[in-house]
Amino acid sequence: MEWITQTFRSWGIPRRTLFIIVTAIGLLSVYYLFIKISPLSMALLYSDLELADTSRIVARLEKQGIPVDLKAEGTQIYVPTDRVARLRMEMAEAGLPKGGIVGYEIFDRKEVNTAFGFMHDIKHLRALEGELARTISSLEAVMSARVHLVLPRRELFIKEHQQPSASIVLHMRSSKALKQSKVLAIQHLVASAVPGLVPDAVAIIDDKGNLLAKSDAETDSQHQTNIEEIRMAYETRTAQMIEGLVGKYVGPDKVRAEVTAEIDIDRFSQEEERYDPQGQVERSRQIVRKSNESNGLTEENIKYEVSKLVQKQSRESGSIRRLSVAVVVDGHYLRNDKGEEIYQSRSSEEMEQLKKLISSAIGFNAERKDQLEVINMPFAKVEDHGTRPIDYSEPIIAFKHSELLRFAELLIFIIATFLGIMIVIKPLGFSFSLKKQRASTKEDSSQGHFPQMDLKSSQDLVFKSRQSQFSSQLKGNISELSQHKIKYILDNHLEEAVIVLRDWFREGK
Repeated sequence: MEWITQTFRSWGIPRRTLFIIVTAIGLLSVYYLFIKISPLSMALLYSDLELADTSRIVARLEKQGIPVDLKAEGTQIYVPTDRVARLRMEMAEAGLPKGGIVGYEIFDRKEVNTAFGFMHDIKHLRALEGELARTISSLEAVMSARVHLVLPRRELFIKEHQQPSASIVLHMRSSKALKQSKVLAIQHLVASAVPGLVPDAVAIIDDKGNLLAKSDAETDSQHQTNIEEIRMAYETRTAQMIEGLVGKYVGPDKVRAEVTAEIDIDRFSQEEERYDPQGQVERSRQIVRKSNESNGLTEENIKYEVSKLVQKQSRESGSIRRLSVAVVVDGHYLRNDKGEEIYQSRSSEEMEQLKKLISSAIGFNAERKDQLEVINMPFAKVEDHGTRPIDYSEPIIAFKHSELLRFAELLIFIIATFLGIMIVIKPLGFSFSLKKQRASTKEDSSQGHFPQMDLKSSQDLVFKSRQSQFSSQLKGNISELSQHKIKYILDNHLEEAVIVLRDWFREGK
């Protein structure tokens, strides 16, 4: 370490300043790259938080000096991985996150248990709404939910009571609309949890204001949507069935089918009562005899019931009114003597058999005026254009912005390290080698083996030393005027300069 101190002291002020600046830049670069390349391992602490809960939790974590990373617009909190479990226990002990939903835990408070009458009913309504909101929020497609219940009070001496109703607002996880089946499931879920509530009295909207379910009987638009879904599903399934059945005979790529179905969207309900006057049936017979009278009067009362026939017919929509099917079948391909491919149509008997097969599979009904056409036509050849030509205007290797920044950081670090080696470490190594040479020379001189040099060899040694070692050290320590003075002394008083240098080596300076 002593030679490092002596070398540093032998440097001039410019070199010392440069050494300090390069060292500081190198240390800062290493620290920065260490932070960037080796980031702190973070894990999810909480997600789907409200902003109020996020603010409370972050304030508590920052007070403890724990690193916090917020994502998903402040709804997710990330902390160091090794502290997740303990922090969750601490937050649970502190009652965080509180959340905006209050369930049946509201009755755990003492002041609530002492409430009666109207206040108790309000607390119970809040708890029921909170529990339903939590249950709906547990669905995969729903991020959060708000439930509003209207439970009319039952008044005395009132025959017609108002029915309960509910309104639900859903905040979805994605921009896709909720399927109608899931909307109906939510309606039945809420209706089953509230006494007297029917699914038709539950209104549901999403966070964008779209009406998902109306609080009455199924609307015409919803009914039309269901019928359209049924029609599309039936057409797709029938077309796939035809292609699969015929494709086993002609080949999977040689048949195409299109199906168009007209669905009956009308609902039919009929109730009929028929009376048959000829079909009287004795319903009851009553005979009264009076024995206390002289004539013995007897009364007989017979009641007859006219036979009645009650018929109720109900037909839901969704039945097939008319079916149209078009099937295209490819023909045979043969090769002639020249090796050319020739198309050959299928025979009429073969096409008739295919038509019978398809008509039986789809349930063809002539009374509905169904249509079925099976045509034999050559399919267009799909040309193989080979691989797509390389577009040299597009970059072969695409980098992200973050990757380019990291690459630039590594490049700057490599350049700084190289400059540090060239400016600082290399001169230190040279000074260390010069120090070893001086120590070796001093040892030889102390043992009396210092080489005797004549005037000519001394001159050569001085000139070489001046050009390499001695000159490189002087440039960093003395001014240019002093260098000229030393050069003048060496040129005019060479013998004295050799003697002085020899004394310096002996003294170990």
